[in-house]
Amino acid sequence: MNSALFSKSHTNNVELGKNGRYRTNVWNYPGVNSFGRHRQDLKMHPTVKPVEMLYDAILDVTKRGDLVLDSFLGSGSSLIAAEKAHRICYGIECEMLYIDTTIRRFQNIFKIDAVREKDGKTYNQLLEELKSGDTHD
Repeated sequence: MNSALFSKSHTNNVELGKNGRYRTNVWNYPGVNSFGRHRQDLKMHPTVKPVEMLYDAILDVTKRGDLVLDSFLGSGSSLIAAEKAHRICYGIECEMLYIDTTIRRFQNIFKIDAVREKDGKTYNQLLEELKSGDTHD
């Protein structure tokens, strides 16, 4: 094992409450289930995570401007939490339904247009092209 790879210290913003943030081994956040008041969220994704929980976790282990990776982006809760925490989120998702869900949630919350990098078209422009049958991709 390459010890140099693991020699860098991790980020610990909690520091046992020294900076006003305190963590125990048990996190208590409202979950999403079919009986709770947030059951509508299950229509987005079957395992939607509370944004506030992810937000707190991101604050605990990253600094402003750091990267956050979510390799199973799902409904985009970690993307939303990272944006709220002023972090950069890279997400991977292979299900088109969840990609659409993530983009719509993000745009709805932050009022920012998602833009396709290769041609500068917004998500809404691409949807209109699909509806009209005028797609070139």
